[in-house]
Amino acid sequence: MAHVSAGHTITVEVLSDWAPVAETASPARFLTVKSGMIVAIKKHSNGWWFGFDAAQPDSAKGWLPDVCFVVWVIHKAFAVDASLARKGGFLNLSIGDEVVVKDKWDEGPWRGWGRGTKRSTNGAPRGLFPLSHAEQHVISRSNAELD
Repeated sequence: MAHVSAGHTITVEVLSDWAPVAETASPARFLTVKSGMIVAIKKHSNGWWFGFDAAQPDSAKGWLPDVCFVVWVIHKAFAVDASLARKGGFLNLSIGDEVVVKDKWDEGPWRGWGRGTKRSTNGAPRGLFPLSHAEQHVISRSNAELD
């Protein structure tokens, strides 16, 4: 965030597909992305980032949420007791696990929780976990890697 705030452009790897909701007032303002895509980011505002496909710099530009390219690295293990584990819906996590978050809540009864999948188990079911047990990281790419 500091690099972008200082006026620099960074490139990041997209970790999960995202497209604006059809009901969005101005879908042309947003950038649809696919997992594995490399995006150049130029601006930041309240969890939203402005950028474009780094492989096609003259293509569409738009805003995308940080959940597309942020991985959450677990720094405090999380596990639910056996009775909740049987019901599913939660992720049991070990220190060092990486989670790709699809949803996170900033208010309401699930405030401070996220829903995602372990990065090492692509396609695995999503589960809930407390975001306070993790730290956000971005998978950035150097210009040399893009050539």
